[in-house]
Amino acid sequence: MNQKLKKLLLISIIFLAYPLLAYEGQQKWIGVYSQGTGYSDQKLIYDLSWDNIADQIQKGWKEGYDLTKISYGSGKWVGVLSKGTGFKNQAYDARYRLKDFFYVMKQRWKEGYRLVDMEYGLGKWIGIYVKGTDYSEQTVQSAKNLSNFQYIVRDNWKKGYKLIDVERGGNKWVGIFVKGSGITEQFYRVRTAWSKSRKTVKESWDKDYDLISLEYGLAQWITLFGKNCGYKGQSLIVRDKWEGFLEELESQKKKGFFLTDMAYGW
Repeated sequence: MNQKLKKLLLISIIFLAYPLLAYEGQQKWIGVYSQGTGYSDQKLIYDLSWDNIADQIQKGWKEGYDLTKISYGSGKWVGVLSKGTGFKNQAYDARYRLKDFFYVMKQRWKEGYRLVDMEYGLGKWIGIYVKGTDYSEQTVQSAKNLSNFQYIVRDNWKKGYKLIDVERGGNKWVGIFVKGSGITEQFYRVRTAWSKSRKTVKESWDKDYDLISLEYGLAQWITLFGKNCGYKGQSLIVRDKWEGFLEELESQKKKGFFLTDMAYGW
């Protein structure tokens, strides 16, 4: 092989590897976008204060939006407001202690709500509850270390539950498990490097799995996958600047993709 051809080959390898490695070791916002959600519109709300976010949620409800995702990263709270969810009613709760959060959660269950998302930030546990899901049963469990949490996941799979969300906070790993989701096969992967997680996502898409949940905690990325999630396609957006991440939402909406999960990590 002549030197010119070798140089061209090297440039090609670098070009192909760059999307995987460009954000390695850097802080980044990652968004999971999906087609087939049924959503008709979507927007992001964000603020340094949770109280201000709570006010924006109330305003969004009046405008016909539902809160479909909450996230915390880089010193800010971020909420995803969506239209066309099919939810019949919605609520949220914030508690400083996980024990108190679980108590309120059980009260919400008695009212007919189901927990669909959790987030931890600035010492607060936030939960999003909805009415109108197909979930027949639900359980939420936690563990201090990852190995014990992995045991909890396997045990609930044996009982017929599916994992729909993973959260790390307050020295705990927390999982939301449901029955009646329609999801069939599931698996997850734990990686210490984002480039390896991104490679896992691509390989899973090639096998017709959807990316359900993405979480970063203790310098580890957890990616959760499943089949028959109802999505027609997915895309993954990574940006090191919040402004760039925010701009991408409008671009994805034009293509029929809506934000179904997001995470902030290194």
